[in-house]
Amino acid sequence: MNRNSTTSYQLPDLPTLCRQRGYHVRANRFCKQASDASLAWAQAMLPSVHLDVQMLREIKLGLLSATAFPSCDAFQLGIATELWFILYSKAETGRGDANAEALLSL
Repeated sequence: MNRNSTTSYQLPDLPTLCRQRGYHVRANRFCKQASDASLAWAQAMLPSVHLDVQMLREIKLGLLSATAFPSCDAFQLGIATELWFILYSKAETGRGDANAEALLSL
C-alpha cells in the first residue's frame, strides 16, 4: 500500500441508527478536558512516532472515548483516550514504538 495515497471510508450514520433503535448516543461531559490532556500526553510520551498534531485533533480519539464511556470520570476517560492514542500510533507507524510498547506491557 502506498503510504502517500488517501483512502476514504464511508461510515454509517451511527447516531441516527442508534436513535431508531431506542439507544441514545451521548458523550462524556469530560470529553474536551480528556481530549486536550491526552493529546498533550501523547506528544510527550510518544515523541519518536512523529504524529501530526492537527491530524490527531481531526480524528477525535477523545470523542471516540467519550461516546464509548459516557459515564466515567475524567481520569478514567483520560486513560481510555491515551490507550486510543497508543493504538493509533502503532497502527499509523506500522512498527512498534518503544514508548508505546513499554506502556502496553504494564
